[in-house]
Amino acid sequence: MTDQPPVRSRGRVLTGLVVAVVALAVTVVALVVVVLSGRSGAEPSAGPSRSPSVTSPPLAAPMASSSPSSPGAPSTSSDVGRVLRYLDEIGPSSTHGCANLWQGPFVVGEHRLDRSVSLAAAPCADGGVNWLEYTLDPTQGCTHFSAFVGVPNSQYDKLRAALTVDVDGETVMSEPSMARAAGRQVDVTIRPDATIRLSLENTTPDAGLSPVTGVFGNAMLTCAA
Repeated sequence: MTDQPPVRSRGRVLTGLVVAVVALAVTVVALVVVVLSGRSGAEPSAGPSRSPSVTSPPLAAPMASSSPSSPGAPSTSSDVGRVLRYLDEIGPSSTHGCANLWQGPFVVGEHRLDRSVSLAAAPCADGGVNWLEYTLDPTQGCTHFSAFVGVPNSQYDKLRAALTVDVDGETVMSEPSMARAAGRQVDVTIRPDATIRLSLENTTPDAGLSPVTGVFGNAMLTCAA
């Protein structure tokens, strides 16, 4: 007679096999999911690659320079390719009156005028008008005249001067009674063959022999280079 294994032992074996198969299946499924997830994360995006937009900072505006111009100097915007000629280095073509001609630095108000011509005179017996006249050489191509005209700070308070600037017989500036430290800028376009006259008259009340000085400060021509 052959011995048969008990029924309970055979059932346990079958149950163990089922559990092992299920565990193996779960493990395989988990491995498949991991592999697929890894491949999905490694794949590049289907859309085209774009670099991040970089905005350059705006360029700073250049700082404006603010250097004050000397009285009598023409605008630098029109001076390119030009030269400046001072009247103190040219010399007048003619003079009139009893005034003395002086050159050099003067101070009028708050302005120091290093390149100046001036007239100093007491009232003259022949009518009192004194002038310097400059007839320009047209080959120099001068087209602009400028000066700061006034009475220097060194004068006495009571002194008065009539100061005039004429170009080709036309008055471009006239002050009948300027006191010490008073001044006025003159800027005028001229012809290359112009004649410039700078005039002084002593208009001090009861001046007697007291001279007064009139300054044509930094008197200059802007000419062709």
